[in-house]
Amino acid sequence: MVATDVAARELNKRYAKAKELEKLTDSQRQTLKQILQAEKWWRTLLNYGLGFVLGVASSLIASILYERWKQTKALQPG
Repeated sequence: MVATDVAARELNKRYAKAKELEKLTDSQRQTLKQILQAEKWWRTLLNYGLGFVLGVASSLIASILYERWKQTKALQPG
């Protein structure tokens, strides 16, 4: 039983050390996550602006193509 007690104590010490390291890495992970998620205001504005412009442009192109398709369908005899 003495050997198992010694082994159990050693395991408990290692477990305690591992828990301390886990807290440290959790803290570092949270800090890194905050840094990566932080975005400059001008980048957000640029992303939304480009998204808006692309959306309007694609809608305009689709509208033009649809109107041309309707015109060709109307001109075909049938």
